[in-house]
Amino acid sequence: MLATFVLGSRTNYGSLDIGDYRDNSINLTLPDGISGNYYLFAKTDSNDDVFELDNDNNIAFDTITIDSKPADLAVSEVIIPSIIEAGTGTLISWTVTNQGTGDTVKTSWNDQLVLSLDSVVGNSDDRLLKTFTHNGLLNAGSSYTNNELVTIPFNLQGNYQLYIKTDVNNSVYEADREANNTSVFSPIAITRETPDLLVTTVNAPVAGQSGESITVNWSVANSGTGKTNSNYWYDEVFLSTDRDSGDSSDISLGKVYHSGSLNTGETYDVSRTFNLPQNINGDYYVVVRTDIGNQVLETPLENNNELATSSKTSISLNAVPDLVIEQIDAPNQAISGQTFDVSWTVSNQGTNVNNSWRDVFYLSRDQVFDRSSDIYLGSSFHYGNLAAGGEYSQTASFNIPRGLSGPFYVFGVTDSSNSIYERDGENNNIAYDGNSTNVILPPPADLVAGTISVPANGVPGENITLNYTVTNQGDHTLSGNWEDAVYLSEDNRWDINDLLIEKVQVDDSLDIGESYSKTVNASLPGVKSGDYHVIVRSDIRNNVYESDEDNNLQVSAEQINIDTELLELGSSDTDTISPGKSIYYRLEVSAGQAIRIKLDSQADNSSNNVYVRHEQMPTKGQFDFFTEPFSADPELVFPVEQDGTYYVLVTGDGSSVASNYTITAEEIPFSLLDVTTKKVGNVAPFTLELEGAKFDADNTIFQIVDEEGTVFEATQIVLKDSTSAYATFDLSGQSIGNYDVRAIQNNETIEILEDVLIVEDGVDAELFSSIDGPGLVRPGGKYFAKLNYVNAGGADEAAPLIILQTPDTSLGLSSDSIAPTESLFLLGVGEDLGVDTLRAGEINQIPFFFSAGRSVNVNMLRYTEDSSTLITEADWNMIEAAIKPAEIAEGDWDEFWSSIQPRIGNTWGDYVRVVNDIAKAFSSEAERDYDVRELFAQWYESGDLSVYTPKSSVSVQLIDRQTDLPVSGVPVRFFEYVDEQTVKSFYQAVTDEQGRFQVASVPSGTYKVVLAGGYSFTEELASTSSIDSNNLVYDLEFP
Repeated sequence: MLATFVLGSRTNYGSLDIGDYRDNSINLTLPDGISGNYYLFAKTDSNDDVFELDNDNNIAFDTITIDSKPADLAVSEVIIPSIIEAGTGTLISWTVTNQGTGDTVKTSWNDQLVLSLDSVVGNSDDRLLKTFTHNGLLNAGSSYTNNELVTIPFNLQGNYQLYIKTDVNNSVYEADREANNTSVFSPIAITRETPDLLVTTVNAPVAGQSGESITVNWSVANSGTGKTNSNYWYDEVFLSTDRDSGDSSDISLGKVYHSGSLNTGETYDVSRTFNLPQNINGDYYVVVRTDIGNQVLETPLENNNELATSSKTSISLNAVPDLVIEQIDAPNQAISGQTFDVSWTVSNQGTNVNNSWRDVFYLSRDQVFDRSSDIYLGSSFHYGNLAAGGEYSQTASFNIPRGLSGPFYVFGVTDSSNSIYERDGENNNIAYDGNSTNVILPPPADLVAGTISVPANGVPGENITLNYTVTNQGDHTLSGNWEDAVYLSEDNRWDINDLLIEKVQVDDSLDIGESYSKTVNASLPGVKSGDYHVIVRSDIRNNVYESDEDNNLQVSAEQINIDTELLELGSSDTDTISPGKSIYYRLEVSAGQAIRIKLDSQADNSSNNVYVRHEQMPTKGQFDFFTEPFSADPELVFPVEQDGTYYVLVTGDGSSVASNYTITAEEIPFSLLDVTTKKVGNVAPFTLELEGAKFDADNTIFQIVDEEGTVFEATQIVLKDSTSAYATFDLSGQSIGNYDVRAIQNNETIEILEDVLIVEDGVDAELFSSIDGPGLVRPGGKYFAKLNYVNAGGADEAAPLIILQTPDTSLGLSSDSIAPTESLFLLGVGEDLGVDTLRAGEINQIPFFFSAGRSVNVNMLRYTEDSSTLITEADWNMIEAAIKPAEIAEGDWDEFWSSIQPRIGNTWGDYVRVVNDIAKAFSSEAERDYDVRELFAQWYESGDLSVYTPKSSVSVQLIDRQTDLPVSGVPVRFFEYVDEQTVKSFYQAVTDEQGRFQVASVPSGTYKVVLAGGYSFTEELASTSSIDSNNLVYDLEFP
């Protein structure tokens, strides 16, 4: 049967009139491997969509001759040193030539560099070094050369064969000429300078007590021949009955994080205090084992990583407290739904107690305590110490739940959550009153809220006086205590949004038909101007047993007209603010205005706040604008974006005494008021946060001016609103000194802040990070913490990668996601500019959660985009484990990861750039994702590998022409110019011992290369050009 190939189809749209025709053309790809004479058929209306009387003439054909001209990719040359040191970067060059008769058709394929212990391709001893993607069509007879810096894994050593295979996935059709895709084998010897971590000394006290702390000192040295391949590891400290760790009876005191690599011959000393277990007793050696997780490759020198103290530490049991409930007294009778008093005494029959604890009380039907079924009454917290032999007595009121009746025993449990360790003394923490309390279920009364008297007018924050009456309309008398609540409501129905005016405690006896009246004098809550009802709800906690609960609510017949004091623009108001008090104002303004509110307090040590909200009364939790805290005289400038009323709240919560103040509101014209960042550098772009009024995206420009009058325009402006903007400048290589900052509106109105900006020499970005969390935790508890990070330098920085590492603490980004993990990868995203930029002076934080073990040990690693630290094989394993989403199947992830990992690069700086690009692609203004695992999940779901576009590194070697020896320690600078005066990009590197230098993350372009240290280029060296494996073009000029 003759072969038939369907080449393609094309859809026609529209109609075709009688006698009309349509010319069509189509580009088709012929199947690989066919040649000779063929018929080419074309069939119109192939699906019979058009009704026709005759379909036989829908087909036409012609003959064509097909000539097959396959490509033939061959690795034609490989250049590699014969001796390579493991863990270092080596320049490997290879050339791929198309020896076929036609072009590759495909424009992308992968080359792989592979190490092998033998000369057999593809067997089990092969070790993939790196995969590189070639982009671009390759014509017959053409070739490309790759020069790549490849890191040899640190765990390799010995004699290997290197081979390079092009088009590893057979993307390019080559007919029967695939055999030469693999290069000849190049023998190489891999040497390694292996580190050897050695615990040289361990010192511990001769005696200790259980539950107390001991301090252990130890030293670790690198006695090997090379620097450690990892820049972090953990030391672990054990108690052991022998001199070796690892036995099941050994007790781990904790792990200690070491940060930083260790050169050969270097030593670090550690002194750390550990808490001994509470019940430990006996003689123990203290054993320290360094690099507990074998993060540092020391093979075959791993057997000397631990050392024990020369003598044992004698540990004795310490004395502990013993809390005892000595006595509980409860009344013989109590009323269901009402409170009753319980008195108790707790003594300490052990040693001093220095913590606090909680005493808890229950009702029980019998004399056997069962926490799961007995009725919880409440608790009382005991603060402070209790000396040995001491005691305390307390009385507290507890409410009996409604509906209970009959005899009950009152139980008390001191230290109910076992906050105080008592060893064998926990059994006497429970006691009860031997005499039962008879709980009486009273006959039902019926409280009915009645008349409410309210004033005609009121002002938010000011006191009002109102009266209300409640009557017992039930068939029985009432005696007890209960609570009424008074609310302010916009309508005549109570709902959860109504604001509480006051709660009123009632302790009374009411006969049938008897009433009580209450007068409430309380400040009105903050509400916008309008008419409001007062609602009274009697017995809001249902302490009283009633025949009818629905009539406990009453709405005032009259309304209170509430009007917030108007603060007119250009005017002031004087008042007194006291702790806990709120004062309210309103502003009537128009869209487009800029308003400044200034509060001037007469108490310099006071702390006041101002909050503003459009058409709604602000609170301390809901507002549109607010002043920074801890200021006696806060000032706020805000833009008016809508006509109407803006409400103002003034509080003095940070003050300890009342103080007088004056508040002023005014409209201000176009202004430049402040620059938040005052010091910057002249080595990289920086962004200033500018505060003012009536900034306009189309008509406002920002400039800085040096002492000579030279003007520098902002390269980027991000308008937060009309009173706040971020302007980016680049003063790379410019003079230091004081600069003016100015804003220009419509090319005519100029606002200047003179000498406000200080430019210092060489000041770059400077990142700091810290963790804030609770000071006291309990094992197994879940806790909230914050990762704080700041760019405290004078230049913008790409968002840094921050890795939280822990040996024994579970981490998560929510309380539900807490899980054991070695590393949590977080991106220090920016908020003010793009997600991938942390501007100079920007401060942000990332919340996370943790579950405490015996100890809490969370350490931080931080990498920036300019980090040259090589990613080791162990690092790659850590990265993949930390970023792989759990919901993605292993096979699917492996396919994805094998496609992107080779494109990332060799250094942590390369990886940071990738994560920044992903964040930029998948984050939005509303949601800036800092979870690196989630970012990779979104990248996977998108299916778009082009999200990250690789940049490459430029590698060059300097050779002294007089000696033909490499030149080390020479600074090399790359400059890319927009024109003869303006530098677009600047890169710098220093040559290593082999005269090599590498500039990472360089985009395509033309660069001038300049040497320092008195060196210059020879005259015959003018320029060179290169295309790398990422299809990036570099032109280097050597002046």
